[in-house]
Amino acid sequence: MMTIKRISPGSAYRYYLRQVVVGDGQRKGRKKSLNDAQDEAGVPAGEWIGRAAPAVGIAGTVTEAQMRSLFGEGLHPEADRIAAELSAAGASPAEVLRAVKLGYALRSRTGKGGSVVAWDCVFRPPASVTLLWAFGTGAVPDIIDRAHIVALTKTVEWLEGNALIVRSGAGSKVRKPARPGVVAARFRHFDSRDQKPLLHDHVVISVKVQREDGKWAHLHGRVLLENAVAAGALYNQLVLEEICAALGLATRPRIATPGKRPVMEIAGVPDELIDWTSTRNEATMRRLTELVDAHRARTGREPGPRLRSRLMARAAQEERPPKKEILPLPVLRARWRTEALALFGVDVIDWLLELARRAASMIRARVRAVLDVSRAALDVAKTVYVHHGVFRYRHLLAEARRHVAQTSLGERTEPDMAERIAHEAVHTYCRDINQHGGDGKAPRVTDYMTYTGTWVPTPPGSAAVPVSRLTKEQRARIAGLQRQAELRQADLHRARVGDMVLQPAPPSARPRHSEPESPTRGLRPS
Repeated sequence: MMTIKRISPGSAYRYYLRQVVVGDGQRKGRKKSLNDAQDEAGVPAGEWIGRAAPAVGIAGTVTEAQMRSLFGEGLHPEADRIAAELSAAGASPAEVLRAVKLGYALRSRTGKGGSVVAWDCVFRPPASVTLLWAFGTGAVPDIIDRAHIVALTKTVEWLEGNALIVRSGAGSKVRKPARPGVVAARFRHFDSRDQKPLLHDHVVISVKVQREDGKWAHLHGRVLLENAVAAGALYNQLVLEEICAALGLATRPRIATPGKRPVMEIAGVPDELIDWTSTRNEATMRRLTELVDAHRARTGREPGPRLRSRLMARAAQEERPPKKEILPLPVLRARWRTEALALFGVDVIDWLLELARRAASMIRARVRAVLDVSRAALDVAKTVYVHHGVFRYRHLLAEARRHVAQTSLGERTEPDMAERIAHEAVHTYCRDINQHGGDGKAPRVTDYMTYTGTWVPTPPGSAAVPVSRLTKEQRARIAGLQRQAELRQADLHRARVGDMVLQPAPPSARPRHSEPESPTRGLRPS
């Protein structure tokens, strides 16, 4: 999955410099260099990524001075070096400032409505993948690590190419595409706050992006936030496909939270072992239940989706464990193994990969993944319509990626399969309610066209049950069943046509002096 949150200049940035860069622990010795602190914590040094990093001349290891300049002050990452060189050459302070600025300055005000200096995108694979990485031997951990990096990199590239917008004009109301590419720093973490296995990376994306004319401007963060779900669905799909292809595995759906849609995990990894890694989630859900009960007792009403989301965030914050002790990865692996062996035994922990491969063999023997674009588009449109009623293209794309991941069961799919499904859903089962006059082209995730489902069912006995009295779930379900019946009928028709063969008439029945027969004569009618 991928989560995203804002980083403000000042205290938020200093928090990252003190804790996030050293594996989410507490950085010791402020006089130590960043690289020395990371070595002591046992985490790798941060790495610069993003298409725009070469535009500012940075690559490789992230230094503390570079972070302070870019993420703390909104300046060129090499501002200290550039300023020193220009000052030595006799440049004026104004000339130095112009050289190190990247577009206009950040606002000093922080907090709600204040300045944003960066966005923190956290990528973590499903829990079953982390468990295979934690207990794997030989080349397995490196294979999983590479698959995670490949999926992360491709997801960042998708965001760079599809979700970068800058604002300009009076009140920053003009939205224009940015030049593809961001400047970002990636930091690796190995465990959660309660020191359970949790492979994940923080990708800190600077708000400094280039406009199409090459000038630097500020990223429209709302667009990133809006596309976080679609990006997370892409990462989940890619990381599972990469790992299943490399290790010969398959996936299965798992209900992680009652009432929520399933998440895809590696088949064969026991649910009890997955639950072992999510002790914080259990505490958060218990606290959420208490908050919901208190709201119900106080108001006599159930909390709506937005309030429930706020209560969930509050529960997660209240149940957040204190900062952990920083331990190197070999020590963590030894602790994980000792604890897991005591709970689940050697037959599970030491044979986890083999259990997953056996489960994959059974799935592949019984199930063949078939992705039909028309049917997938129907399912995606129905699901999004029922959940949202009114929606945008990004909702369809995110659901299409979930559909592909659930249907493929870990097998590789065509790179643009989800886009094809979302495009089909838009043009077959949706209508633009803002009357933009679509040109038939595939929408972009940054388009603000609003859609709804074209569900106008004709249920049996419709005279007795007017369509207007049906709920949107009932309309979608009835219309979906009708469309599925139409698709099945079309399949049968194609199958009959495909089975047609020329049936020559018996020799005795042929006239001696007739014109050549039509190529279609003798075909069984459809």
